[in-house]
Amino acid sequence: MRRAILLTVLAICCAAAAHAADSGLEYRLKVSDGVPFAFDHAEEQYFSPLPFMTAVDFESVRAHKSDNPNTPGDWEIELTHTAIGRAKFRAVADADRSREFCLVFHGTLYQCDAFPPVMKGVYDKGLTIYGGLTPAMATKLAGEMSQEIRRAHGQ
Repeated sequence: MRRAILLTVLAICCAAAAHAADSGLEYRLKVSDGVPFAFDHAEEQYFSPLPFMTAVDFESVRAHKSDNPNTPGDWEIELTHTAIGRAKFRAVADADRSREFCLVFHGTLYQCDAFPPVMKGVYDKGLTIYGGLTPAMATKLAGEMSQEIRRAHGQ
């Protein structure tokens, strides 16, 4: 059953990827051999050749000041998935929750995370980018991502 769901989701993802081949905003799975990407500060890592979510699967993005007391003054970016994006995310996560996925925006890795446990399904609604962002950096990046999302939705 899980395999059938995963194959259906991957078919949808691949069709969406072909349709929005250069979405600019995407989630990719980490794999042992695939498309290489690297953070500025880390060794090269490999990712699935096709994203499992693209800009059309995101609903919105916003920059805001972090409410984490351990990061005073930092800003973060919050991405929200569409209903279809949430379904794709859940299906890919349910196929194997031990994998990691990464947010890639215009060929740059911004963050990698493990899929959340099943009981924490609330986390499939979106992703928050952390990491010492200034207000200017967060606002600029969120604006660029928002443009990609609007373009993907034909706006």
